[in-house]
Amino acid sequence: MRLRIVGLFLGILAAALLMSGPHVFAMQSYIGGLSNSNCTTISAEVTLNHTNDDGGGNDRYWFRVFDGNSADLLVHLDQTINRSASPYFAQIGPLPAAPKSGLYRVEVWDVDAQNNPIRAVDQVFNQCGTNNSWRTGESFPQPVDPEIPQITCHSYMPIYSVNFVPRPGAVIAVWSYGKLRTDDEFLVNTWRVKKWDRLYESRVQVPCGVYVRLYYQPDDTKELIFLRSQYHPNDDYGTPAQEGKLAPWYTTAFPSQ
Repeated sequence: MRLRIVGLFLGILAAALLMSGPHVFAMQSYIGGLSNSNCTTISAEVTLNHTNDDGGGNDRYWFRVFDGNSADLLVHLDQTINRSASPYFAQIGPLPAAPKSGLYRVEVWDVDAQNNPIRAVDQVFNQCGTNNSWRTGESFPQPVDPEIPQITCHSYMPIYSVNFVPRPGAVIAVWSYGKLRTDDEFLVNTWRVKKWDRLYESRVQVPCGVYVRLYYQPDDTKELIFLRSQYHPNDDYGTPAQEGKLAPWYTTAFPSQ
């Protein structure tokens, strides 16, 4: 089976949620698939990216679930992501949570080293009866964080895998100003993959004049596997410096097992 994602800036789940790209905040996070079980539990798929060191190489965040109408707090998880494990595709839940209104509001919060909340970095609603999920920009303003680069020029990068996905998991795309994996990385996209899927004629929108890297994280081991391209980490590789230009193909291979 081929995974065809042509000319599209992917969301977390390619066929599940109609959502915009990752927000721009100190702790980068993107809430993807949300599901509930008869309004008694809530599950979420969240991509997290370490951007600030709050101590010990960790970036702290809160995962919180509210009753969508009453604002009653139903779930509060105090978590960290370590730089060595970033980016990370987290499958959270199912967690006991029963909103009286039948509406969930799920949020990820950036917190500082002293565990003080800075701001919510992503917010998604989920309706019990229909299990539909959505974002609402009007109720969730997106302030600009000066610690995250602001992108004013975009190019496009085709992605191709020479083989098939060996196990279900997630593919995460990041960009960086540096060619080394130890350089700061920022989220581009995440999409789910199944066994026997293949990245074929896939294309993502990326900043101009940067390096792009792909990671594969199997569901079973959660190991973060760098998907090397035919160019990276050579000095002469990067995205075009002009708006709307097509970058060289990122050709890669999944591990055999």
